[in-house]
Amino acid sequence: MPFLDNQVNFKNQYIPGSGVGHELQERERVPLPRGDVEVLVKDAFDSAVERHIEVGDGLQMMIITKDGIEERLLSLKKD
Repeated sequence: MPFLDNQVNFKNQYIPGSGVGHELQERERVPLPRGDVEVLVKDAFDSAVERHIEVGDGLQMMIITKDGIEERLLSLKKD
């Protein structure tokens, strides 16, 4: 969860050189493009597969938008 908090909600992300200590300015929180989110989810599951053999070899990603639901089946890393 801390990984997703940081990458999706931009928690603990600051503008470099914007201040010192508590004076640092937070990075602007903007919605991520869909492609970036898909890569982020895939990377998170690839990372989990490396540590837990129970996760499996594939990822079924359901993408829900205003236009409907799309299913993507992706292979995960195999060691």
